[in-house]
Amino acid sequence: LYISALKEAGCAIEGDAKPSSLTTLPLEQYKPTVQAWFDGSTAQPPKTPAETLLEVRGLTYSYDGEKNALEDVSFDIKRG
Repeated sequence: LYISALKEAGCAIEGDAKPSSLTTLPLEQYKPTVQAWFDGSTAQPPKTPAETLLEVRGLTYSYDGEKNALEDVSFDIKRG
C-alpha cells in the first residue's frame, strides 16, 4: 500500500531504495514529492445521493411454497 501511495504521489521507486520494507525505505528522499502532492490535492465534495428508482424491503420468495429461495432481502436501485 505504501508503494502504491508513493507512486500515486509521483515518486520514482528504484530497487536500490529497498522498497520491500517500509523500515528500510529512505523516506526522507520522497518527502518533498509527497508533500507537494499532498498540498496540491483538493478534497472531493461529497456526492449528492442518487435518486432511488426502486426500493425493496423484506422480500421473501419461495418456488414451492415450502422452502424459501429468498428470505428477508432488502435493496435499493439508484439512478446512474
